[in-house]
Amino acid sequence: MDDSELRHRLQEIEDLATVAGTELNRANVASRVLKPTAKTVGVPWASFHTFRHTCASLLFNEGRNVKQVAEWLGHADPAFTLRTYVHLLDDGIGTAEFFDHLSGDRISGERVTSQI
Repeated sequence: MDDSELRHRLQEIEDLATVAGTELNRANVASRVLKPTAKTVGVPWASFHTFRHTCASLLFNEGRNVKQVAEWLGHADPAFTLRTYVHLLDDGIGTAEFFDHLSGDRISGERVTSQI
């Protein structure tokens, strides 16, 4: 499923309504559907926030950047997303090998001299 199809499906979910045709009330859905279901399946701690956190985890795990994750979660400021979910990011510093690719000292295996 590509991003546009997933966004379309999420929009359909947002457009769900009650039997009376009114907008779903988050608190009612949580107390009448989510909490009883979560308790029944053995995860009474699950909440809407749990789903948001899981979504962020999956997006970061798939290599999405912080701006993309912020947009998915509806955050206006990617810095907020980063502060909130920084613990999900790889904390390793990696190796210094990437400098070889950034430095410009080597292009296609050939030595390039700097012109100053």
